[in-house]
Amino acid sequence: MLLMMFLVSFVGFALSVMLHFLILFQYYAPPRGLLLSMNTVAALVIYAAVEIAKRTCKQSDWKDIKKIITSHCPKWISVFTGTLIVYAFAGLLYFAFQNHFGDLDSISGRKVQNFSGHWMSLYALAFSILYSAGQYARSLEEHNNSEAI
Repeated sequence: MLLMMFLVSFVGFALSVMLHFLILFQYYAPPRGLLLSMNTVAALVIYAAVEIAKRTCKQSDWKDIKKIITSHCPKWISVFTGTLIVYAFAGLLYFAFQNHFGDLDSISGRKVQNFSGHWMSLYALAFSILYSAGQYARSLEEHNNSEAI
């Protein structure tokens, strides 16, 4: 299950990067159905990643999960994911300003371009959660094996 979710989060990230740059450079204006499906799938992947991490690490307290996520992830993945999250928030603020002063009935690819970055951050976050959970589970297994010997 963990491996399958790694694959889903990686493919989702690759698709979100491709869509974001197509939208950003105005090569593609996505239909509303695609926007809704990308948001729905990203939310489901995040939820599944957190639940898998809880089960993999046998932790139910959210504070422990946050420790697991931050302590077993390589620095470059943490920095990359954090940068994408900041980029997504900046895009969200720009999108909000643009729609506050613009016409809400005509959300075109141009207006969505700065809001589509959140897909990348969500899939990168899911990958980070899954990677950290896998590393945590592996370290627990190695620790248990060394105690058994």
